[in-house]
Amino acid sequence: MTAELTRRFPQYLPKTLATIPEWNGWLMQGVQGVPLNESNDVRQCEQALAALATMQKELAVDTCSWSILGAKDWTCQRIASLLELFFEDAQQAMLAQEVTIPKPLTCVELESLQDDVRSALQELTSAGIPETLVHGDIGHGNVIAAPGGPVFLDWAETYIGHPFMSAEHLLADLARSSPLVADSHSALRRFYADYWRMHTATALLEKTISVAPSIAAFLYGLVAWAANRNRPDPTLAWPLLRSMLRRTKWELAKASEVAA
Repeated sequence: MTAELTRRFPQYLPKTLATIPEWNGWLMQGVQGVPLNESNDVRQCEQALAALATMQKELAVDTCSWSILGAKDWTCQRIASLLELFFEDAQQAMLAQEVTIPKPLTCVELESLQDDVRSALQELTSAGIPETLVHGDIGHGNVIAAPGGPVFLDWAETYIGHPFMSAEHLLADLARSSPLVADSHSALRRFYADYWRMHTATALLEKTISVAPSIAAFLYGLVAWAANRNRPDPTLAWPLLRSMLRRTKWELAKASEVAA
């Protein structure tokens, strides 16, 4: 996966010095620059979002090839197929919460949230923006603001999904570390969305901008749930699951207010 991405986008990935196929490993040249989450330069954030959209638009043409190379399936369709099973476990996770603040979501709230997530997924799908390769670990210093432009590291966790998921996860990570980025969050979100304007109508793009944050939060919890549910102690992921469900509910409520 990394080798192919480096071949396709040498300007956005570190230069590969050597590969060792039998180890599934490679050696890359060091990148001069600072992690984007240590930068307070909004322009560097824009450059990263522009590069991300540029790659994703080109990669959307042939997602099957990336699936063969190992990209996981986190398309809107697959997310929707897991909702019932996920929310069954979510009820158990909420019932197991020992603290009272914040309050655990009730069964009625979870049922309503499940319906709202399903509706949001349908809205993302109906907008017609193509699903593509998504960087599954785009935060945590994996984007370097280099003198020549952004460089993306660590593509070990990649999946096929809605392109806005990468942008939302990156912006959420940057907003935690930079007050300036947090203040520019809405403008940066729209900056990224403009790259997809040719793929959909204006009204549908606005709806996508509105609901994408909630599905990005939900997906973050869903991926953690899927990775842990067959491990010896799946409850280790429950605190994160509860947190992401509350965030999802909050983001959906905010989207409803904007629509009203």
